[in-house]
Amino acid sequence: MTFQPGQSGNPAGRPRGARNKKTLALEAMLDGESEALMEKMIGFAKLGDDLAMRLCMERMLAPQRERPVPLRLPRIETDADARRASAEVIEALGEGEVTPKEAEHLMRAIAGAAVIVQSSEILARLNRIEQRFAQLPAIEPPRQLMAAS
Repeated sequence: MTFQPGQSGNPAGRPRGARNKKTLALEAMLDGESEALMEKMIGFAKLGDDLAMRLCMERMLAPQRERPVPLRLPRIETDADARRASAEVIEALGEGEVTPKEAEHLMRAIAGAAVIVQSSEILARLNRIEQRFAQLPAIEPPRQLMAAS
C-alpha cells in the first residue's frame, strides 16, 4: 500500500508536539534544582573550567541573530541601479561597515533584483516585437510551399 503525499503512514502515532518520556523524566528530576545546579556550574566556570564556561555561555546568552545591515541601498529599477548598489556594498565592505558574510547576502539580494529588472525589460521588448508583427500585413505563402504541404 502506498501512502498519499502529506498523509501519515501511522495516523494513530505520536501527536505533534508530544514530548519524549525521557525528557519529561529528566525535567521532573531537575525541577527545583536548576538554580542550584546553575550556581555550581557558574562556580566551576569562575574557576576556569572551559567546559563549564562554554555551557554557561550557551545557556545564558541568546543565540546571535542576524542584525540589520546599516547600509542604505538605492532602489533597484535599472541595471545601473544594481551596479551602483553593488559598488556601495563593496565600498562598505572595504570600510569595515559590513562583514564579508553581510556583503555576500547583500550582493545576492542585489543580483536577484537585477534578474527581475532584466526579465521585465526582456518581456517588454518581446511585447513590442509582437505588437510590430501584429501590425504587419498578412503575407500569403508562396504557391510552391502550399503545393508541398
